[in-house]
Amino acid sequence: MATAIKSTSKRELNAHSEATNSTCCGASRFSRAILGGLAGTVAITMMMYLVAPMMLGHSMDIAKMLGSMLGDNWWAGMAMHLVNGVVIFPLIYAFLLYKILPGMPVVKGVTWGIALWLLAQVVVMPMMGAGFF
Repeated sequence: MATAIKSTSKRELNAHSEATNSTCCGASRFSRAILGGLAGTVAITMMMYLVAPMMLGHSMDIAKMLGSMLGDNWWAGMAMHLVNGVVIFPLIYAFLLYKILPGMPVVKGVTWGIALWLLAQVVVMPMMGAGFF
């Protein structure tokens, strides 16, 4: 009798935890993706404007480069940079690539980061006149 109660309790607990995870993970994954995107975008933006001048002698003005495609509007370029970094790229990772990429979560994130960096260097920068790499 005790075994039947114990196994029933485990089944109910597993069913409850699966139901809870299936309804909360979508929102959790969404909010974590946005938060991670915000942290990463703030970090890379600060590096471009504060660290790059010390290393290169000039800032990497991503807002100016993106804004040049939007009527030479710096604010529109910064908005585009923030939307890409905080919303679009994190959601692509969280909802499309996370299940496909191999390895542990940290390896998946680093892989996605390297892919974005390569895309920027090989496609975006030459399109904006900054050259290949």
